[in-house]
Amino acid sequence: MMKTIVVPILKNKTGDIADQSNYRPISIAGIIAKVLDSLLDIHLAETLKFHDAQFGFQAGLSTETAILSLKQTVQYYTSKNTPVYACFLDLSKAFDLVSYDVLWDKMKRAGVQPEVLNIMRFWYANQLNCVRWGREFSEPY
Repeated sequence: MMKTIVVPILKNKTGDIADQSNYRPISIAGIIAKVLDSLLDIHLAETLKFHDAQFGFQAGLSTETAILSLKQTVQYYTSKNTPVYACFLDLSKAFDLVSYDVLWDKMKRAGVQPEVLNIMRFWYANQLNCVRWGREFSEPY
């Protein structure tokens, strides 16, 4: 139920195929995992609200939406002769550094039901993954 096959897909066809950062991991899970994931997604979407300025991981929003919002904000303040300052951060690998214990605590404080948190804790503690490269599979990890 909790075994996932990870298939690396080349992001940039003209890039270095030996560079692991040039691959996007695609996870293939069983039907039970997909159904449970969908149910958890629905519950979390109802419980946790995204900030208005968050564009990632939301249906219908993208980097283009974020760029348009930034452009409109800059135009608004420059039309009022107000200085505009911007800071851009690359958080592409940030989730890899998140402590699950901190995440569970924040979700609890945000109102996620204890039963849902228990399911998620169990899920993350007991999941198995393996990588498929061509016809070969890695050992589960």
